[in-house]
Formats: sequence, C-alpha cells, structure tokens
Amino acid sequence: MHIIPAAVVAVVLLALLSRGAAGFPQSQKKEVEGPKTGEATVRVLFPDGTPASGATVVIDRKRHSADASGIVKIPGVAARSGVVGGEGARKEGGLLGFFRKEVLHAGFLPVDAKAGTPLDVQLKLAPVGDMDSVCRSCHPDKDDKRSGIIKCTHPSGRVLKPALANRVRQFNAGNETLKKEGKPFYPPIVVDSSRKKGIFSEKQSVLVCLSCHSRHEETGQRTYVLMPFFDKSILCRGCHV
Repeated sequence: MHIIPAAVVAVVLLALLSRGAAGFPQSQKKEVEGPKTGEATVRVLFPDGTPASGATVVIDRKRHSADASGIVKIPGVAARSGVVGGEGARKEGGLLGFFRKEVLHAGFLPVDAKAGTPLDVQLKLAPVGDMDSVCRSCHPDKDDKRSGIIKCTHPSGRVLKPALANRVRQFNAGNETLKKEGKPFYPPIVVDSSRKKGIFSEKQSVLVCLSCHSRHEETGQRTYVLMPFFDKSILCRGCHV
C-alpha cells in the first residue's frame, strides 16, 4: 500500500478549490441587474382631454414642467413601480368669457415596473375638489376591508374660518417667494375654493385630502404627509399661528 503524504493531499485540495473543479459543487452567483433606465413620456390632460400646458409632473421626487402640448419627457427614469403625480391650473367658469376663475387640477397614476422602459403614460387631472372621491376609492371613511380607516385630525370637507384661510394664503405666498429665490421651500397647502353656502355668499376655503397629503409621492413623512407635522410643526403652522 502506498501512503500519500499529507502535504501532497493539501496541495491538491487547494488547487481544486481554487479552480472550482468538478467534485466540489459550488453555488453559482447570478448577477442581479439594476432597473433599466430610459426616457419617460408623460402626457398630461385636463378632464375634457385638453392638453395641460405648463402642468407640473412629479416622478422620482423631482418636478418637471410640461410643454405647450402637455407633454413631459424625462431622461434616465428607471423602470420600477411607483407613482406619477401632476398638477395644473386653468381658468374656468364665468359668464360670456368674463369673471373666469383659475381652478387647480391634480392627479396621480400608479405605475407598475412591468410597464418597462421607456415609460409612456397618460395622466388625467381632476379639479382638486374632486380628488377626494379618488382617494376614498381606496381609503374609505369607514373600514370596508379595502384599506385602512381614515383617521385624519382634520377630515376632508372642513371649512376654514376666514382667519385660518388667510393664514394659509400667507404660508403659500411665503413659500412661493422662497422658491423664486432658490431657497428651500415647502409645497403649497391646497384648499378647495369652489364651494358656496348659497348663491350670493362668498366662496369658502375647504380642506381636501391634498391639503395635507401628497398623491402617494414620497415626502419622507408618514402617510405621505406633505411636510413635518408632529408637535405642531411646519404643516400645523401653515394654518395655525
């Protein structure tokens, strides 16, 4: 019988392991590709199908402006699940072309990563006062097992007192100034100003879902709240002095 020296055995084993030779099965690592990127195209429309010229589109927490045809082209967008949000305004109502008021519209659209890249979607906006019905289609006031119960401190539909409505206007104006100066700013607190108590009464400022929450766009706050709101912080001071 021939005895193989231990030193020889050790050398052979090291050689086999270094080459990953047969007889020593090794797990094969698959390289996981990151999300592919490409140019995203978002076509923004008002409810009647009119292109939302100059509308703002938010994707990947970045804001982009639509061209005269309501189209936004964004390079380098990854094919992953998320939400495309947008907003735009136009003058509506009035009589014989006079006394028209600017009406803010908004919308959001869930995007599935399976849609692939390049992303090409159509985003239809609705008046902010109508967005509540869109929100409640998934977030009902009462639990019907579709989603969690809405437990907001200020439920949608609450009418702001004149002093609070004026405070909101001041808050929004201040942030608009910061934005123009290139300084950090917060988004506006949106209210629905299209409702009246009676024919001859003044329009009221009414809280809506978009007053406090984004359209499922990441904000860094729980429940997609627009800005810090704990301990009477930024969002609370937007209405309350």
